[in-house]
Amino acid sequence: LITAVPIGGGTISEMFILQILGFPSSALPIISIIATIIDAPATVLNVVGDDVSSMMVTRMVDGKNAFQIEENSLQKNEKIELLSKRTVEEKILFFLKQRMNEKNIFKVTTSYKAIAEYLFVDRSNLMRELKRMEEKDLIEKTEKTIKIKC
Repeated sequence: LITAVPIGGGTISEMFILQILGFPSSALPIISIIATIIDAPATVLNVVGDDVSSMMVTRMVDGKNAFQIEENSLQKNEKIELLSKRTVEEKILFFLKQRMNEKNIFKVTTSYKAIAEYLFVDRSNLMRELKRMEEKDLIEKTEKTIKIKC
């Protein structure tokens, strides 16, 4: 077989593939061009390994902001922990304990509606549960603070 493509290991493999699959030898230039195009990325993939390759693909798909470290990753972990709580009381106590100061006081700086949305509960349910917790002497609630007693 005489071709314009220099015969090397890759070309011999391509000829072997053509013969096994039953393609005519006239397909060799096409398969050689495809192999030449694919060779560089395949070499990069082999050299850098899976981690870097997946990072490169992520960068191509997601763009420039693909690798910005999210400052709210702790908030995501907190949300997961919060979702694992079964009762509204458990959710409230977890939320308050995450945000209380050294005197066990949580300063209410946002609306109770926003807190309820963060806790995935209805605002009226939140207020009812806070009242119950106050009656059970778990918390001491004023207009702008909640003191945790437990």
